[in-house]
Amino acid sequence: MRTMYMLSPLALIDLLAIAPFYLATFIGIDLRFMRVFRLLRILKPTRHSAALSLVGSVLYAERRALTASVTVMLVLLVFTSGLMYFAERAAQPEAFVSIPHAMW
Repeated sequence: MRTMYMLSPLALIDLLAIAPFYLATFIGIDLRFMRVFRLLRILKPTRHSAALSLVGSVLYAERRALTASVTVMLVLLVFTSGLMYFAERAAQPEAFVSIPHAMW
């Protein structure tokens, strides 16, 4: 039973979450970028919470609508940034160097 848990995805997430601390402490390797895996531990409580499971189910069921919404938002962002770039670059060339700068 313990070996089954050790090979489960949740156990691997736990390992990835604590590995940077022990590698930095005992070996001296700096793995700050691996601290992102700590965020994955947030997913663990979903097994025990009916409300979080319901939120996950709703997000999965509505994934196409959410994807379409995010796509429309990104297209509008690029389009309006392009408009801002062409409208404002003559007045403020240092602020509007490129379209990605206009996005900011």
